[in-house]
Amino acid sequence: MTGPELDRALRVTTAESDGVVVLEVVGEVDMATSPRLRAEVSRLLDTRPTVLVIDLRQVVFFGSTGISMLVEAEHHARRLGVPLGIAATQPTVLRPLAATEVDTLVTVRPDPAMAAAAVLGDTRPEAS
Repeated sequence: MTGPELDRALRVTTAESDGVVVLEVVGEVDMATSPRLRAEVSRLLDTRPTVLVIDLRQVVFFGSTGISMLVEAEHHARRLGVPLGIAATQPTVLRPLAATEVDTLVTVRPDPAMAAAAVLGDTRPEAS
């Protein structure tokens, strides 16, 4: 899959507010699309934001390469000292994270604000 087909399969957008960068991922995370996502996550981490949240709430397919990408992102984030959170609500994402126990390695919350607050250690309700 290349060009327009790849663009239809995966769309990523980035938003930043007060040092919190949210990478919204829409579509499929598989062998064809994960290299592009991996590169974008790495690029964002290298800018050393206060927090990076990968928003996977609109992912419709999450393959083993997505799991691998998240593990690599967590290790990269730790090396750089950048808190990394994951926003996910879809069983498509949550099931593989639980089955592989990656959900014990990365912080997963239902929305980006909650994920950012959790990785910053701020669990007060008003922070979400």
